[in-house]
Amino acid sequence: EAGRAFFERADRDNSGGITADEMRAAIFDRLDRNGDQLLSKRELRVMARADRFRKRAGILDRDSRDALD
Repeated sequence: EAGRAFFERADRDNSGGITADEMRAAIFDRLDRNGDQLLSKRELRVMARADRFRKRAGILDRDSRDALD
């Protein structure tokens, strides 16, 4: 469900596919939490912490069901 919502937001021209420019814009928009079209050091730190958490949590997901065992 989350993947579908991301795809729909990223496919800005509703072509049924996502171009490289659309993907870059979608990722940027997701990181730019306050919508000022600039990525601050704080926004990048939040992203880095979330990424580290996902990696650590993935180690605990022994059966790949996206649930911690």
